[in-house]
Amino acid sequence: MVFTALVLFEMVRLQMIRSEYGLKIFSNTLLIVAEALSIGLQVVVLYTPLHTVFGVVALNVRDWMTLLGAALLLAGINQLVIIINRKNLMGARKGSV
Repeated sequence: MVFTALVLFEMVRLQMIRSEYGLKIFSNTLLIVAEALSIGLQVVVLYTPLHTVFGVVALNVRDWMTLLGAALLLAGINQLVIIINRKNLMGARKGSV
């Protein structure tokens, strides 16, 4: 599960960085293709005989839901931090004028 969590959280982290710069999720087609390919390869590793090579086990639905929930929580917290930082920045600019 940790292997999949690393892959998934890196995808979320990438989108969080993009959101800090005001970039839309689907604005970079090649990036979306790369992310889809990464998730596809992750699924291949988990659910084919390759799982023995990588030493991983297939995830059940509960595991996937746990990972997706954690990823959404991480993204939500990041958005809150961005909003708070922007408000603080705006307040600091108004106070300095």
